[in-house]
Amino acid sequence: MVPISSVDLSGLKECRVALVYSLPQPNDPANRWYDRWRTRVIMSYGEALERLGAVPYYCDIDTFIDQIANGKLNSCEAVVSLNAGVRPVSHFALVPAVAQWFRKPIIPCTADTIIAGERKDLGNSLASEAGLQVPRVYGPHEFAEAQAEARLIVKPRDLGGSFGLKLVEGKTLEPSDFDGGKIVQAFVPGFDVTVPVFVDANTNTLNVGDATVYLPIHTDPTKWIYDRPAKEAYVGGSSVSKVTRRQYPLDPLTADRIRAYCTTVGVDCFARIDFRLNVNDLGHVSRINLGDLAFVEINPMPTVCVGLAFVESIRSWVNRDAGAKHTLYCAGLSSDDDYDIIAYVLGHALLRQLEPAKMDDRDQIGS
Repeated sequence: MVPISSVDLSGLKECRVALVYSLPQPNDPANRWYDRWRTRVIMSYGEALERLGAVPYYCDIDTFIDQIANGKLNSCEAVVSLNAGVRPVSHFALVPAVAQWFRKPIIPCTADTIIAGERKDLGNSLASEAGLQVPRVYGPHEFAEAQAEARLIVKPRDLGGSFGLKLVEGKTLEPSDFDGGKIVQAFVPGFDVTVPVFVDANTNTLNVGDATVYLPIHTDPTKWIYDRPAKEAYVGGSSVSKVTRRQYPLDPLTADRIRAYCTTVGVDCFARIDFRLNVNDLGHVSRINLGDLAFVEINPMPTVCVGLAFVESIRSWVNRDAGAKHTLYCAGLSSDDDYDIIAYVLGHALLRQLEPAKMDDRDQIGS
């Protein structure tokens, strides 16, 4: 019998972890979105940490910076940044940069990974180099060619939460749609797909979870996109019945390409990659093949929360992996529980980041 490879999560008991969140200003466009998410997301992390026996410490960004600079967070062994959403990429990088300056392990990623992934122009370039299909991107000098497309995606270069994302007919494209470095890209008909990746602390490699496909109840589902209004309606509960989700395994080549891309970007805890699945219907689909996927973007700081596709994709993968199921069982966790799935992912990330050999660039230069 082949021995089952699992990970012991018991060493995380009493580990103190700072959960750092952001409070938007009253006129911040993120305000409404944040008010809907803050308790659900923050408490998903907190509950998951407690199920590992770890001790979460909750603080906003200002408190975090003040306390870490004054030595009041010395007892915290790691930092988790929840500072994401509708804000510039440079703001995303604040918490990881400060944490690394004070040599605190950071989850889910470092500042440089945020820049490489959250900037959609860089993300497209790196995805193409890794062998993923990227829909054509048009520049301002290709305005006439872009207008010849039946449909186009227009989106900001570096805002999260699908803020500013829109689907337009090519003939309605305006020169202003290129302003501020916006991405103007060919639209791929099909279905929105999301795939999580997460580190295996036993091998220090990235697992690629199953794909979750979004299935809208729509007159033409292959032209529907999971844009900001759809996300707000879904989070608010008004359209839960209008979008269902279904999980599919990936073929090995697809998983390898995704893993290679995430490694290039610098993912070493967990992340989420979004695609369009270029098929007319899912009746013949049993697994997702590379040739049917078109890269949309990577999210190095994904929303990890109960009830979301990130958790569902990992559960689907875990239920087919003997080692993962054994790890959950030994930790007193269950794949049927969303908080336990999050605990599994966080546990691996913490073990990876707390390794003595895990050093930042300054430590390596000084060694």
